[in-house]
This record gives sequence, C-alpha cells and structure tokens, in this order.
Amino acid sequence: MAYFLKKTNNKKGTYLQIYESFYDPQRRGGAHRSYKPIGYVHELQQKGIDDPIAFYTDEAKKLNQELKTRKQQEKQRLISDESPEKLLGYFPLKNINDALGCKKYMDLMQTATDFRFNVFDMMSALIYARAVHPCSKSKTYDEVIPKLFERYGFSLDQLYSGLEYLGLEYEKVMEIYNHQVNQKYKFDTSHTYFDCTNFYFEIDREDAFRRKGPSKENRKESIVGLGLLLDARQIPIGMKL
Repeated sequence: MAYFLKKTNNKKGTYLQIYESFYDPQRRGGAHRSYKPIGYVHELQQKGIDDPIAFYTDEAKKLNQELKTRKQQEKQRLISDESPEKLLGYFPLKNINDALGCKKYMDLMQTATDFRFNVFDMMSALIYARAVHPCSKSKTYDEVIPKLFERYGFSLDQLYSGLEYLGLEYEKVMEIYNHQVNQKYKFDTSHTYFDCTNFYFEIDREDAFRRKGPSKENRKESIVGLGLLLDARQIPIGMKL
C-alpha cells in the first residue's frame, strides 16, 4: 500500500485527491481508491495555500512515512490496540434498504451534481448510524460511522454538502422511495394517519422558509413545520416541510 496525490483536470479546474494503492485479491493485482478528497487548486489558493500541489504532495509523503512506521510497529505488537467494536444492529434495516433498489435511481439523480462521493451511500450511513446510536452529525461522523461494518469514503465537509443537497431535493428522494416501497410492499390507504410538529431556529430574522408561527415550546423564534402522512401499517407515504 502507498499514498500519492492524484490531479484531475476538468472544466472547473484541477481537482486534488490523495489516493492509496492496495492489493485487490479479486483482481489478483494492484488497485487504487480515494483516501482523502481535498478540493480544487484555485479554491485552496483562495484559502491561503500558495502551492496546493506541493503542499499535498508532502502530505502524501508523510502518510507513506507514517504507514512505514506503523508496519514496523505491527511487527513488534502482540496485542492489537485497535478497538474490535462494531455496531451491527442496523443490519435488518440495511437489508430492507438494499432490497428496495433505490440506489440506482439516486445515483442517476446525482449525475446532475459535481459531488466526488456517493450521496446514497452517505445518506444510508447516516440512517444506519441514527438507528444504532442517535447523536449530532459531527459525533456521528467521528464516532459512529467508523464502527459500522462497511467502510465509507466521504469527509465531514462532504457530509454537510450532501445533507444540504438532500434537503433541497428531499421530495424527489421521497418519490423514489415511495415508488419502490409500493412496488415491494404495497401501501394500505384504507385509512391513514397524519401528524405534524415544528422545529425552531435561533436566527435574528425570519426568512422565506423559516417563519414565525405557533411553536409547541411557545418560543418566539422562527420555525419550520413538518407534516407526516402514514398508511394503515404506519409506513410513511408523504412528508412536507
């Protein structure tokens, strides 16, 4: 295994990523995968890095040196100092999510973006983490997602970007899931359940989306209302913010 800086030129500029090479037993040979997405050269320069290519080339060299040191230490180590803990309680949920087959549609939806990570995989990781250990997004990224069985390759900044995208496109995501759920399980709308709630935001002024209104906590801040519609078996069939 070794690390190197990959430079990809596109219309927006030169995009930098640190890649790692590894042995792929299925191919019986070497392969590459993204280790750390970095960003575009001109954006990094605007943040104060004069020569991003040289800077991250040095970082790749440091990673290779750290890797060499770790390998030397592992030869001397008798007991692993890495936690073996894995959170597996989300597997039934993962089985349902995989069986619905929504990934291919969300991957197609993502082609309209320039994301360097998979939105469906990121969303799924957040769902599984929420099921086994609900906490803040930052803590989820640092402490929960690393304990899931799968390995996910997105940064914290990418997670927030993905959340913003899902927030803007949530109705399309719901449409995809509703179609697939109805294909596999069929909605029972002989009778339905509806509930609503609201969330307050500590902002100075209301905007077009977050408006002042009747808050369940009787607060004066701007709020967003959420309405949820369930079928007879309490399967969600609609949501509106």
